[in-house]
Amino acid sequence: MDRYLFPESIEELYKPLDIQLRGNGFKEESIQGAIDSVHECWGQAVMLKKYSKCSKCSLTCDRKVPGIGNIDSPLMIVGEGPAATEVAMRMPLVGVCGLTLTMMLNKLGISRNRVYITNAVKCTRFDENGKWQNPDEHQVAACIEHLLAEIQVVQPKVVLALGTKAMWALLFDFKAKISEQRGKVLKIHPDYEVDAKLVCTYHPSYLLRQGNTPKAQEIKKIMFNDIYGAVELAKRAAPYYDFNKKPLFLNK
Repeated sequence: MDRYLFPESIEELYKPLDIQLRGNGFKEESIQGAIDSVHECWGQAVMLKKYSKCSKCSLTCDRKVPGIGNIDSPLMIVGEGPAATEVAMRMPLVGVCGLTLTMMLNKLGISRNRVYITNAVKCTRFDENGKWQNPDEHQVAACIEHLLAEIQVVQPKVVLALGTKAMWALLFDFKAKISEQRGKVLKIHPDYEVDAKLVCTYHPSYLLRQGNTPKAQEIKKIMFNDIYGAVELAKRAAPYYDFNKKPLFLNK
């Protein structure tokens, strides 16, 4: 993990703990994995603090949904905004759209926990019937600084944008159309200060709205190819990274 973002005080704190645990017979790999996990939680906690008290747009959800996943990942996936399941679980892309994405990742041999997943907008609103409201241009713009904070922590090599709102946030272009930009290899806006490639594709919700139709099959193929392209770019940028590594406790 590139730890230049963490205070030296944290590194100094863990030096004696590392020595103590070695003395207790723990292996270096296990100790390092545990420390990395703490640093990952620290990084996500920092990001949570940055928007836990945000009131910059009309959304007033009291359960904002943070990003989740491996902050060492060279691949970052950005959706549009949390829906009901995401708000309930406080995790991004875990509802029916998230399951659709996860199935595509699994088909490519990618473990979900090995990428970092977030949304362009961290909270949401529902109408009187409880239906999720898609974030608008003003809400996306207001939330960009929080996405910037996440990108600064994760430092991805490749970003996959799911849907128009995610694309807007990453390009700073609110007139861009997903049908014109999807599948291309772009660059995220320089204000993010990260040299990351950008691949855009349709949001899974667009696929699901088509039902079981020939158009749905066409869109599914397009999305899968776009996701495959983003994964291959990330693998080339970080050939050392194992996208299918399971947490150690699952291998016991």
